[in-house]
Amino acid sequence: MVAPSSRVVEPEVAFEKATASGEEANTWLQEYLFERAEIEKDYSDRLRKLQLRFSGRPFPAPKDGTLTKAWDATLKLARELVEHHRALSEKLTTLGANVADGWGKQYGLTRYLLTNEIKSSNLAYKEKTKIMRSLGDRYNAAGAALEQLKKEDPRNSSKISKAESDLRNADQAYRESVIQLKKEKASYDVAGDAFESKWRTLEETRITNTADALSEFVIAEQTLTTNRQTTVNSLSSEVSVIDKVRDINLFTSTFRWPQLSPMSISGPGPRDPTTNQVTSVPLRDLFFNIRLDVAYDRNIPIVLSRCIEAVEARGLEREGIYRVPGKAADKELLTSAFERDEAVVDLTESGPYDVNAIASLVKYYIRQLPEPLFPIDSKDVAEYHRIPEGQKPFWLIQKLQPGPPTHKTRAHQHTMRVLIDHLAKVVEHADMNKMTLVNIATVFAPVIFNTGIEDDSRDTGSRTNLSNIFTRKDGNGLEDKAKEIDTLVLITEDTIRLRHLVFPKLDGAYPHMSISTSSLARRSTASVSSLVGGSSPSLTSAILAATQQPQSSPSTNGVNSPTNNNNPNSNNYSTSNLDTIPARNSPPVPTSASSSQTATYTLSVSAVASIATGTVPSRNGTSQAGAGGKAGAISVSVSPRQSYMTGDTLPSPQSPTS
Repeated sequence: MVAPSSRVVEPEVAFEKATASGEEANTWLQEYLFERAEIEKDYSDRLRKLQLRFSGRPFPAPKDGTLTKAWDATLKLARELVEHHRALSEKLTTLGANVADGWGKQYGLTRYLLTNEIKSSNLAYKEKTKIMRSLGDRYNAAGAALEQLKKEDPRNSSKISKAESDLRNADQAYRESVIQLKKEKASYDVAGDAFESKWRTLEETRITNTADALSEFVIAEQTLTTNRQTTVNSLSSEVSVIDKVRDINLFTSTFRWPQLSPMSISGPGPRDPTTNQVTSVPLRDLFFNIRLDVAYDRNIPIVLSRCIEAVEARGLEREGIYRVPGKAADKELLTSAFERDEAVVDLTESGPYDVNAIASLVKYYIRQLPEPLFPIDSKDVAEYHRIPEGQKPFWLIQKLQPGPPTHKTRAHQHTMRVLIDHLAKVVEHADMNKMTLVNIATVFAPVIFNTGIEDDSRDTGSRTNLSNIFTRKDGNGLEDKAKEIDTLVLITEDTIRLRHLVFPKLDGAYPHMSISTSSLARRSTASVSSLVGGSSPSLTSAILAATQQPQSSPSTNGVNSPTNNNNPNSNNYSTSNLDTIPARNSPPVPTSASSSQTATYTLSVSAVASIATGTVPSRNGTSQAGAGGKAGAISVSVSPRQSYMTGDTLPSPQSPTS
């Protein structure tokens, strides 16, 4: 509910009061010019009366403003210019008409429009507030109905289930209304900034026109009054030094865009673990269980960005990071702190939150999304083992961007890219944190794909732990579920492993930059370098040089490598795959080779070219850009048991999963 505040004047009323003096100033000038024209007809006496009339009242403008001083000089001149003739009267009549029917009238109309603009913004904000209150009442009523039903008829599961569904729907609608109210408040503030500019322009025009009218009046006096030249020159000096900027600043300082009183919301909010009471949550983002496309605004949700930054600053070398759960109480306190004020949550080393609790919040936030971060069908999961290694990047691209880009897909792609890059950094420190590629994929597969496995306390140190959950043969398809979970872990591994080939092709993964073909080629260059692990720069250069060879160059039809001929334990994979390192389901790596032995893999020139240009290899192993075989091949020697990701070893030889 809205916190009570002292009664304040409506902003449109305050603005009308503040600008009334501007309207009054126009009226004064208009009256002066017309009456002065009439006085010129009667000559001296009427002019004298007019001067006395205006001298007895202060000019409706800041007392120390230059416009006020010019007005005083005008009245001084009026005291002496009692012998003007009819030509001056005609000139004054023209100037008065400009005020009455020209810019003075426009000032009044613009002032009226600005008043309505303030009123409209204020009413829009009040309407959103009213909607939020109504949805809050609906949520409270649904909660009370559920509690009453549990007391009166606890065994009626169907009614309880429906009441719980109503409560969830009411909670979702209430949270989204809070976000809409916050957006309306932001629009109100933006309208306030624009309003100040418009009002400043309005007053600048009015003061400028007033100054111009007085300047024309001076010119008329100089032309028509020869016997009072000294006095006219004095008035000219006063008018010529009118400081418009200073006067505008003085005048507009009398009114400020009204600030809204602090708002707070009572009702659904994080529960304080020390009191188990529903706390009052300030009017800020309610982060959890909100659709990603609602929380996303050109940047990933602030909960994820801040927690990921904290883990990278504090937890990359923490053993078991993301596997070892944080304390439940710490996670609840951290969740509550984010929903109160995301800007003041202290995630530094000196703060109150352990890095494991911060890491748990990353997983919790993604699991609470109404839709999986990486939505995928069971049919797609089942076919993944049949995807050739070289086609996996294209398969991942297709699943991450199944259609034309939308705000929703951009939100998921950008968030997915940031998360995957972060997990890759965790794996790079596996020698310290023990979180190898398999381990981190095992932990995050249920999170990314939202499989419903939420037990943070389980030791997920090996990939098989997830499968062991579903090993009972009870006729409910649990063995198939175990295979599906294992495949999701494999997809997660490959997404991390092939990230440099996948995310640069997605429209939403890099929202703050456009990716040209040349920049994509540079990203592919970096990917090739990472695929060959610790190879020398000369080897990388050779690969890149090979990609620049014409497509019509003779095919090597194999590997011209002395390593292949001399090392009986080497395996030759002449393929157009995008990754030279075999994945878990690639042909087996010999186990008899010692750690010092190397296996030679072939990276075809057409495959490297397809990386740089985005060309998809055809099914017969050749590039679609050319026919008849590979344009060339390059041998890459790597350790047969070591993956390119630090700390992650390839699994023992096994038959490919059907």
